[in-house]
Amino acid sequence: MQKEFGITPRVGWLLDSFGHSAANARLYADMGLEALFVGRLDKRDMEKRFEEKSMNTLWRPFSKHFGDTNQILLSAFRDHYCYPPGFYVDERYDADEPFVADATIKTFNAEEKARDLLNYIQLQAQHRRERHIILPWGCDFTFSNAKLSYD
Repeated sequence: MQKEFGITPRVGWLLDSFGHSAANARLYADMGLEALFVGRLDKRDMEKRFEEKSMNTLWRPFSKHFGDTNQILLSAFRDHYCYPPGFYVDERYDADEPFVADATIKTFNAEEKARDLLNYIQLQAQHRRERHIILPWGCDFTFSNAKLSYD
């Protein structure tokens, strides 16, 4: 990457991968990645991470053979990589209602939507030790009309 584009990525995101191995993590760390975000984990692994509040962890691939010199921060999203529940807004699908902040409009729902989002963020916090939460916004084949989500 450095030679071709003049940059060295330090963070990676495996958006929709179906498996992660220690060999992958070791290669990513060898290439200079410091953090890796993933959207899918094995169900048992995810449940264990919920219980242990280890959605973020230092992954030390092959540490018993090579030591802890190569490590990578692994961060897993709670609900893959899509919108929080209740916020899936897209005109092409049977989706959730958009956030309406104008109180003069009949479909005004800002207070309810804000409360739902806050509750979801608090749920996220229950499974993490750290104070910062990454909240993905979007999903497969969405944003045909981004104005619905960001207006």
